[in-house]
Amino acid sequence: MINTLKLIRSVLNSDLKQSEKLTLIACIYKVDWRTWRADYPISTKSLSNESGLGVRTIVRALHTL
Repeated sequence: MINTLKLIRSVLNSDLKQSEKLTLIACIYKVDWRTWRADYPISTKSLSNESGLGVRTIVRALHTL
């Protein structure tokens, strides 16, 4: 079982840019780690809403990640 809190701490302590960290954390929150599936489609728009970042920023961060 994935420990979400430890996973988020690892992201926060990484050398990623802030936009990349927020994008990755938004992705982490979208996944049900018991089933390894999202309950709904994950889109750049939904990641933007979750993180507060713009859609273009999300696309750039995902490309880097």
